[in-house]
This record gives sequence, C-alpha cells and structure tokens, in this order.
Amino acid sequence: MPILTADNLATRSRQARFAIDRCTAPPASVEELQHRIASRLKSDAARAVAFVFGPVTHPLRATKYGPHFAVGVNDHEAFSAFASLGSAGLRSIEQVLADLLKEFPAEAGHDIVFATIPMAAEIWPAGLKADSHLRDCHAKARQTARQEGLRHVWYAR
Repeated sequence: MPILTADNLATRSRQARFAIDRCTAPPASVEELQHRIASRLKSDAARAVAFVFGPVTHPLRATKYGPHFAVGVNDHEAFSAFASLGSAGLRSIEQVLADLLKEFPAEAGHDIVFATIPMAAEIWPAGLKADSHLRDCHAKARQTARQEGLRHVWYAR
C-alpha cells in the first residue's frame, strides 16, 4: 500500500475498516460501533497501524530521517469533549489519519505508512512483514543512520 497522503486517505481508511470490521463506512453511532466490536472474529482479527517516519530531533538519536512511533488507528468512541470531532462522540479513522498528516506533513520530510497487520502479532515485525513501503522507509532510516555515523541507533530487522 502507498504511503499515506491526503489524496489516498479515504481509500486507505476504507481498506483498513474492511480488514477490521468487514465494512467500509464509518459507524453512525456509538451503538453501531459497539456492535461492530462485539461481532469481530477473534481468530483472524486485524488491526490498522500508522508508522511515522521523518526527521528526528531527540538529542540522543537525532538523524535526518528515522522512525518516530507506531500507533494503532481505528474508529473509536471519544470520551472527552475535546477529542470528539465527529457525530455522536465518535472519532473515525479518517479523522485520526487527517490529524497525523497535519502534525507530520510530507512537506517537512515525514512519511506515514498505514498498514493492516494481524492483531496477535507484534507491531514492528508484523508491519515490516506486511508492507513493502514500511520496509522501504525502514531501510532508508537505517541507511541514513549509518551515513550519519549513528551506530547506536537500533531499528527492528
């Protein structure tokens, strides 16, 4: 799957929602979301994860390009008035991804890889196995660290 952009955000959200809940539309109410969660198959459960790469400014591992973090992304109920941007206290995958794109823009050198992985797997190894763009970003981060002489920077293999 391609690196997340504003152009493919809606498509990638629908694909992730289909992998998680077997439907493409966001839930219309908290009750519908709760029903979807209750009806998920546990044996082949999937989750969607956003992996964020870009310039790293932390003093101990500063590099021009490296991994920032990985975060699970799904439709969820917003328990705070500050977090609720949708109807009925819901926060959709689209809203979460739009916020990530705003906070980590491509123009500033960031890449967001949005992948679906098995629920039972560890995030980074499963993501690297599942997504070629994540492997490309990971390789670019490793190469950048090597070129900058940062041997102490660890990246999952």
